[in-house]
Amino acid sequence: MKYEITRSESDRMNILKMLLTVFVVIMHANVSTVSVPEGSSMLDGIQWFRLIRYIIMEIIPRFAVQGFFLMSSILLYRKDFVWKDNISKKIKTILVPYVIMNAVWILIYFVCQQIGPLKSMFSNEQYLIADYGLMEWLGAFGIGAREPFLIPLWFLRNLFIYNILAVVIKKIIDRFPKLIFVVITVLYLFTYIDLIYIRNTELWFWCMGYYIVKYNTSISSLDKIKKIPVLCLYILLIGIRGAFNLNGVSLSNPVHICVRALIMATGIVVWFSLFTRNTDGFLQRFLLKISAYSFGVYIFHQMTLGFALKTAFKVLGGNYIVETLVSLIMVVVIIAYCLVLCRLLDRFCPKLYALLTGSRTKTFKLHK
Repeated sequence: MKYEITRSESDRMNILKMLLTVFVVIMHANVSTVSVPEGSSMLDGIQWFRLIRYIIMEIIPRFAVQGFFLMSSILLYRKDFVWKDNISKKIKTILVPYVIMNAVWILIYFVCQQIGPLKSMFSNEQYLIADYGLMEWLGAFGIGAREPFLIPLWFLRNLFIYNILAVVIKKIIDRFPKLIFVVITVLYLFTYIDLIYIRNTELWFWCMGYYIVKYNTSISSLDKIKKIPVLCLYILLIGIRGAFNLNGVSLSNPVHICVRALIMATGIVVWFSLFTRNTDGFLQRFLLKISAYSFGVYIFHQMTLGFALKTAFKVLGGNYIVETLVSLIMVVVIIAYCLVLCRLLDRFCPKLYALLTGSRTKTFKLHK
Protein backbone atom coordinates (compact mmCIF):
# COMPACT_ATOMS: atom_id res chain seq x y z
CA MET A 1 0.00 0.00 0.00
CA LYS A 2 1.31 3.41 -0.93
CA TYR A 3 -0.57 6.63 -0.34
CA GLU A 4 0.76 9.63 -2.23
CA ILE A 5 1.01 13.05 -0.61
CA THR A 6 1.79 15.97 -2.88
CA ARG A 7 4.20 18.79 -2.08
CA SER A 8 1.29 21.17 -1.51
CA GLU A 9 -0.42 18.69 0.84
CA SER A 10 2.86 18.16 2.68
CA ASP A 11 3.22 21.91 3.25
CA ARG A 12 -0.39 22.18 4.36
CA MET A 13 0.04 19.35 6.85
CA ASN A 14 3.08 21.08 8.30
CA ILE A 15 1.16 24.34 8.58
CA LEU A 16 -1.69 22.52 10.31
CA LYS A 17 0.78 20.71 12.60
CA MET A 18 2.17 24.04 13.84
CA LEU A 19 -1.30 25.56 14.13
CA LEU A 20 -2.44 22.64 16.27
CA THR A 21 0.62 23.10 18.48
CA VAL A 22 -0.37 26.74 19.00
CA PHE A 23 -3.88 25.58 19.90
CA VAL A 24 -2.45 23.18 22.49
CA VAL A 25 -0.54 26.05 24.13
CA ILE A 26 -3.71 28.16 24.12
CA MET A 27 -5.62 25.40 25.91
CA HIS A 28 -2.92 25.09 28.54
CA ALA A 29 -2.96 28.85 29.06
CA ASN A 30 -6.64 28.68 29.92
CA VAL A 31 -6.74 30.07 33.46
CA SER A 32 -9.20 27.39 34.56
CA THR A 33 -6.51 24.74 33.93
CA VAL A 34 -3.81 26.48 35.98
CA SER A 35 -3.34 26.19 39.73
CA VAL A 36 -3.54 29.88 40.63
CA PRO A 37 -2.16 31.32 43.89
CA GLU A 38 -4.64 32.05 46.69
CA GLY A 39 -6.39 35.41 46.39
CA SER A 40 -6.85 35.35 42.61
CA SER A 41 -10.12 36.88 41.43
CA MET A 42 -10.50 34.75 38.32
CA LEU A 43 -13.99 33.60 39.31
CA ASP A 44 -15.36 37.14 39.36
CA GLY A 45 -15.52 37.47 35.56
CA ILE A 46 -18.63 38.75 33.81
CA GLN A 47 -20.58 36.22 31.79
CA TRP A 48 -20.01 37.53 28.28
CA PHE A 49 -16.26 37.72 28.73
CA ARG A 50 -16.25 34.28 30.29
CA LEU A 51 -18.03 32.97 27.20
CA ILE A 52 -15.52 34.61 24.84
CA ARG A 53 -12.61 33.12 26.80
CA TYR A 54 -14.23 29.69 26.79
CA ILE A 55 -14.71 29.79 23.02
CA ILE A 56 -11.17 31.00 22.27
CA MET A 57 -9.28 28.95 24.82
CA GLU A 58 -11.35 25.79 25.11
CA ILE A 59 -13.90 25.12 22.37
CA ILE A 60 -11.96 26.09 19.23
CA PRO A 61 -8.56 24.53 20.08
CA ARG A 62 -10.01 21.36 21.62
CA PHE A 63 -9.55 19.31 18.42
CA ALA A 64 -5.78 19.91 18.34
CA VAL A 65 -4.48 16.66 19.82
CA GLN A 66 -7.07 14.64 17.90
CA GLY A 67 -5.67 16.26 14.76
CA PHE A 68 -2.23 14.94 15.71
CA PHE A 69 -3.65 11.42 15.96
CA LEU A 70 -5.23 11.79 12.52
CA MET A 71 -2.02 12.97 10.86
CA SER A 72 0.12 10.40 12.70
CA SER A 73 -2.18 7.64 11.46
CA ILE A 74 -2.02 8.84 7.86
CA LEU A 75 1.77 9.07 7.99
CA LEU A 76 2.10 5.58 9.44
CA TYR A 77 -0.29 3.76 7.13
CA ARG A 78 0.68 5.58 3.93
CA LYS A 79 3.41 2.99 3.36
CA ASP A 80 3.67 -0.68 4.20
CA PHE A 81 5.61 -1.20 7.41
CA VAL A 82 7.01 -4.02 9.49
CA TRP A 83 5.61 -3.92 13.03
CA LYS A 84 8.95 -4.63 14.73
CA ASP A 85 10.80 -2.00 12.68
CA ASN A 86 8.11 0.58 13.34
CA ILE A 87 8.16 -0.02 17.10
CA SER A 88 11.97 0.25 17.14
CA LYS A 89 11.66 3.60 15.39
CA LYS A 90 8.89 4.80 17.71
CA ILE A 91 10.95 3.93 20.79
CA LYS A 92 13.45 6.51 19.58
CA THR A 93 10.98 9.12 18.35
CA ILE A 94 8.28 8.78 21.02
CA LEU A 95 9.25 6.71 24.06
CA VAL A 96 12.73 8.13 24.68
CA PRO A 97 11.59 11.81 24.62
CA TYR A 98 8.61 10.80 26.79
CA VAL A 99 10.76 9.25 29.53
CA ILE A 100 13.52 11.89 29.43
CA MET A 101 11.22 14.93 29.52
CA ASN A 102 9.19 13.50 32.39
CA ALA A 103 12.37 12.68 34.31
CA VAL A 104 13.87 16.13 33.70
CA TRP A 105 10.81 17.97 35.03
CA ILE A 106 10.46 15.65 38.00
CA LEU A 107 14.08 16.43 38.89
CA ILE A 108 13.54 20.18 38.43
CA TYR A 109 10.46 20.15 40.65
CA PHE A 110 12.19 18.00 43.27
CA VAL A 111 15.11 20.44 43.51
CA CYS A 112 12.86 23.52 43.58
CA GLN A 113 10.67 21.97 46.28
CA GLN A 114 13.75 21.91 48.52
CA ILE A 115 14.32 25.66 48.09
CA GLY A 116 12.18 27.71 50.47
CA PRO A 117 11.28 30.72 48.26
CA LEU A 118 10.44 28.45 45.32
CA LYS A 119 8.58 25.71 47.15
CA SER A 120 5.12 27.29 46.86
CA MET A 121 5.51 27.74 43.10
CA PHE A 122 6.60 24.14 42.49
CA SER A 123 4.57 22.22 45.02
CA ASN A 124 1.26 20.56 45.46
CA GLU A 125 1.01 20.19 49.22
CA GLN A 126 -0.58 16.74 48.85
CA TYR A 127 2.05 15.38 46.46
CA LEU A 128 5.59 16.41 47.29
CA ILE A 129 8.02 14.40 45.16
CA ALA A 130 10.08 13.50 48.24
CA ASP A 131 7.00 11.70 49.57
CA TYR A 132 6.32 9.67 46.42
CA GLY A 133 5.63 5.99 46.87
CA LEU A 134 5.66 3.29 44.20
CA MET A 135 2.23 4.18 42.80
CA GLU A 136 3.06 7.89 42.62
CA TRP A 137 6.30 7.15 40.75
CA LEU A 138 4.49 4.90 38.30
CA GLY A 139 1.81 7.53 37.86
CA ALA A 140 4.43 10.21 37.25
CA PHE A 141 5.48 8.27 34.16
CA GLY A 142 1.89 7.72 33.09
CA ILE A 143 1.59 4.10 34.22
CA GLY A 144 -1.90 3.59 35.62
CA ALA A 145 -2.52 7.34 35.59
CA ARG A 146 -4.54 9.39 33.14
CA GLU A 147 -1.67 11.82 32.66
CA PRO A 148 2.09 11.67 33.37
CA PHE A 149 3.97 14.29 35.39
CA LEU A 150 4.49 16.41 32.27
CA ILE A 151 0.81 16.44 31.36
CA PRO A 152 0.96 17.07 27.56
CA LEU A 153 3.02 13.91 27.14
CA TRP A 154 -0.08 11.75 27.61
CA PHE A 155 -0.39 12.16 23.84
CA LEU A 156 3.01 10.54 23.26
CA ARG A 157 2.19 7.67 25.59
CA ASN A 158 -1.13 6.97 23.87
CA LEU A 159 0.40 7.47 20.43
CA PHE A 160 2.99 4.81 21.22
CA ILE A 161 0.21 2.44 22.25
CA TYR A 162 -1.65 3.07 18.98
CA ASN A 163 1.53 2.21 17.12
CA ILE A 164 1.69 -1.05 19.06
CA LEU A 165 -1.92 -1.77 18.06
CA ALA A 166 -1.58 -0.40 14.51
CA VAL A 167 -1.46 -3.77 12.75
CA VAL A 168 -4.37 -5.15 14.77
CA ILE A 169 -6.49 -2.06 14.08
CA LYS A 170 -5.69 -2.29 10.38
CA LYS A 171 -6.64 -5.96 10.18
CA ILE A 172 -9.93 -5.43 12.02
CA ILE A 173 -10.90 -2.53 9.77
CA ASP A 174 -9.90 -4.49 6.65
CA ARG A 175 -12.09 -7.40 7.79
CA PHE A 176 -15.15 -5.33 8.77
CA PRO A 177 -14.68 -1.85 7.25
CA LYS A 178 -18.32 -0.71 7.24
CA LEU A 179 -19.24 -2.23 10.58
CA ILE A 180 -16.20 -0.77 12.36
CA PHE A 181 -16.84 2.65 10.83
CA VAL A 182 -20.44 2.67 12.07
CA VAL A 183 -19.53 1.39 15.55
CA ILE A 184 -16.65 3.77 16.24
CA THR A 185 -18.58 6.73 14.78
CA VAL A 186 -21.63 6.07 16.96
CA LEU A 187 -19.37 5.74 19.99
CA TYR A 188 -17.52 8.92 19.00
CA LEU A 189 -20.71 10.94 18.61
CA PHE A 190 -22.68 9.78 21.63
CA THR A 191 -20.29 8.51 24.29
CA TYR A 192 -17.05 9.47 25.96
CA ILE A 193 -14.95 6.45 26.88
CA ASP A 194 -11.69 7.05 28.74
CA LEU A 195 -9.68 3.90 29.40
CA ILE A 196 -6.58 5.98 30.27
CA TYR A 197 -4.49 4.61 27.41
CA ILE A 198 -7.27 4.58 24.82
CA ARG A 199 -10.07 7.12 24.47
CA ASN A 200 -12.80 6.78 21.89
CA THR A 201 -12.23 10.31 20.53
CA GLU A 202 -8.60 9.67 19.64
CA LEU A 203 -9.46 6.15 18.44
CA TRP A 204 -11.94 7.61 15.96
CA PHE A 205 -9.41 10.06 14.52
CA TRP A 206 -6.71 7.37 14.35
CA CYS A 207 -9.05 5.04 12.47
CA MET A 208 -10.15 7.86 10.16
CA GLY A 209 -6.49 8.27 9.24
CA TYR A 210 -6.38 4.64 8.12
CA TYR A 211 -9.70 4.93 6.27
CA ILE A 212 -8.29 7.90 4.34
CA VAL A 213 -5.30 5.81 3.29
CA LYS A 214 -7.28 2.60 2.71
CA TYR A 215 -9.65 4.25 0.27
CA ASN A 216 -6.92 6.46 -1.21
CA THR A 217 -8.80 9.64 -0.36
CA SER A 218 -6.70 12.72 -1.07
CA ILE A 219 -6.61 15.08 1.89
CA SER A 220 -7.00 17.90 -0.62
CA SER A 221 -10.47 16.53 -1.36
CA LEU A 222 -11.57 18.42 1.76
CA ASP A 223 -11.31 21.51 -0.44
CA LYS A 224 -14.26 20.22 -2.45
CA ILE A 225 -16.59 20.40 0.54
CA LYS A 226 -18.91 23.39 0.40
CA LYS A 227 -17.21 25.76 2.76
CA ILE A 228 -19.99 28.19 3.65
CA PRO A 229 -22.38 25.50 4.97
CA VAL A 230 -19.57 23.77 6.89
CA LEU A 231 -18.34 27.07 8.35
CA CYS A 232 -21.90 28.02 9.35
CA LEU A 233 -22.35 24.61 11.00
CA TYR A 234 -19.02 25.03 12.81
CA ILE A 235 -20.00 28.46 14.15
CA LEU A 236 -23.46 27.21 15.15
CA LEU A 237 -22.01 24.24 17.04
CA ILE A 238 -19.53 26.51 18.82
CA GLY A 239 -22.40 28.77 19.87
CA ILE A 240 -24.41 25.80 21.17
CA ARG A 241 -21.51 24.49 23.21
CA GLY A 242 -20.87 27.97 24.58
CA ALA A 243 -24.51 28.15 25.66
CA PHE A 244 -24.20 24.72 27.28
CA ASN A 245 -21.24 25.97 29.29
CA LEU A 246 -23.02 29.12 30.44
CA ASN A 247 -26.02 27.10 31.54
CA GLY A 248 -24.01 24.44 33.31
CA VAL A 249 -24.89 21.53 31.00
CA SER A 250 -22.74 18.58 32.06
CA LEU A 251 -19.97 17.35 29.75
CA SER A 252 -21.42 13.86 30.24
CA ASN A 253 -24.74 14.94 28.72
CA PRO A 254 -25.18 12.92 25.46
CA VAL A 255 -26.18 16.01 23.48
CA HIS A 256 -23.17 17.92 24.80
CA ILE A 257 -20.92 14.96 23.89
CA CYS A 258 -22.35 14.92 20.36
CA VAL A 259 -21.91 18.67 19.88
CA ARG A 260 -18.33 18.48 21.19
CA ALA A 261 -17.53 15.60 18.82
CA LEU A 262 -19.02 17.41 15.82
CA ILE A 263 -17.01 20.55 16.62
CA MET A 264 -13.75 18.58 16.64
CA ALA A 265 -14.55 16.83 13.35
CA THR A 266 -15.72 19.98 11.55
CA GLY A 267 -12.80 21.88 13.08
CA ILE A 268 -10.35 19.69 11.17
CA VAL A 269 -12.23 20.34 7.94
CA VAL A 270 -12.58 24.09 8.48
CA TRP A 271 -9.01 24.81 9.57
CA PHE A 272 -7.42 22.56 6.95
CA SER A 273 -9.57 23.53 3.99
CA LEU A 274 -9.86 27.25 4.77
CA PHE A 275 -6.74 28.20 6.71
CA THR A 276 -4.01 26.10 5.09
CA ARG A 277 -5.25 26.37 1.49
CA ASN A 278 -3.35 29.59 0.81
CA THR A 279 0.18 28.43 1.56
CA ASP A 280 1.54 31.76 0.29
CA GLY A 281 -0.16 33.81 2.99
CA PHE A 282 2.12 35.58 5.46
CA LEU A 283 0.89 33.68 8.52
CA GLN A 284 0.85 30.37 6.66
CA ARG A 285 4.42 30.85 5.42
CA PHE A 286 5.53 31.77 8.93
CA LEU A 287 3.90 28.69 10.47
CA LEU A 288 5.44 26.50 7.76
CA LYS A 289 8.88 27.95 8.48
CA ILE A 290 8.72 27.29 12.22
CA SER A 291 6.86 23.96 11.94
CA ALA A 292 10.17 22.09 12.19
CA TYR A 293 10.13 23.04 15.88
CA SER A 294 6.48 22.20 16.57
CA PHE A 295 7.37 19.09 18.60
CA GLY A 296 9.89 21.08 20.64
CA VAL A 297 7.25 23.70 21.42
CA TYR A 298 4.85 20.92 22.40
CA ILE A 299 7.18 19.25 24.91
CA PHE A 300 8.84 22.39 26.29
CA HIS A 301 5.92 24.78 26.80
CA GLN A 302 3.68 23.43 29.54
CA MET A 303 5.70 23.65 32.75
CA THR A 304 7.25 26.98 31.79
CA LEU A 305 3.82 28.33 30.88
CA GLY A 306 2.31 27.23 34.16
CA PHE A 307 5.12 28.80 36.17
CA ALA A 308 4.93 32.04 34.14
CA LEU A 309 1.16 32.30 34.65
CA LYS A 310 1.41 31.68 38.38
CA THR A 311 4.06 34.37 38.65
CA ALA A 312 2.11 36.85 36.50
CA PHE A 313 -1.11 36.33 38.44
CA LYS A 314 0.69 36.72 41.74
CA VAL A 315 2.37 39.96 40.64
CA LEU A 316 -0.44 41.54 38.67
CA GLY A 317 -3.43 40.26 40.59
CA GLY A 318 -6.27 42.07 38.86
CA ASN A 319 -9.63 40.77 37.77
CA TYR A 320 -10.83 38.00 35.50
CA ILE A 321 -10.42 40.09 32.35
CA VAL A 322 -6.83 41.07 33.18
CA GLU A 323 -5.92 37.47 33.95
CA THR A 324 -7.44 36.27 30.69
CA LEU A 325 -5.56 38.87 28.66
CA VAL A 326 -2.34 37.97 30.47
CA SER A 327 -2.96 34.31 29.60
CA LEU A 328 -3.33 35.10 25.88
CA ILE A 329 -0.24 37.32 25.87
CA MET A 330 1.69 34.60 27.65
CA VAL A 331 0.82 32.19 24.82
CA VAL A 332 2.83 34.35 22.40
CA VAL A 333 5.67 34.82 24.89
CA ILE A 334 6.01 31.11 25.70
CA ILE A 335 5.84 30.01 22.06
CA ALA A 336 8.55 32.55 21.19
CA TYR A 337 10.63 31.31 24.15
CA CYS A 338 10.24 27.67 23.04
CA LEU A 339 11.18 28.50 19.44
CA VAL A 340 14.34 30.27 20.60
CA LEU A 341 15.17 27.38 22.94
CA CYS A 342 14.67 24.87 20.13
CA ARG A 343 16.80 26.89 17.75
CA LEU A 344 19.64 27.27 20.26
CA LEU A 345 19.60 23.57 21.19
CA ASP A 346 19.40 22.54 17.55
CA ARG A 347 22.36 24.74 16.65
CA PHE A 348 24.68 24.35 19.62
CA CYS A 349 23.62 20.99 21.11
CA PRO A 350 22.22 19.08 18.11
CA LYS A 351 22.70 15.64 19.64
CA LEU A 352 20.89 16.64 22.82
CA TYR A 353 18.10 18.27 20.86
CA ALA A 354 17.77 15.20 18.64
CA LEU A 355 17.56 13.00 21.75
CA LEU A 356 14.88 15.17 23.37
CA THR A 357 12.78 15.47 20.24
CA GLY A 358 13.26 12.05 18.68
CA SER A 359 15.44 13.52 15.91
CA ARG A 360 12.65 15.82 14.77
CA THR A 361 14.76 18.62 13.33
CA LYS A 362 13.04 18.98 9.96
CA THR A 363 9.54 19.41 8.65
CA PHE A 364 8.26 16.19 7.16
CA LYS A 365 8.63 16.18 3.40
CA LEU A 366 6.39 13.50 2.04
CA HIS A 367 6.28 14.38 -1.62
CA LYS A 368 8.76 13.27 -4.25
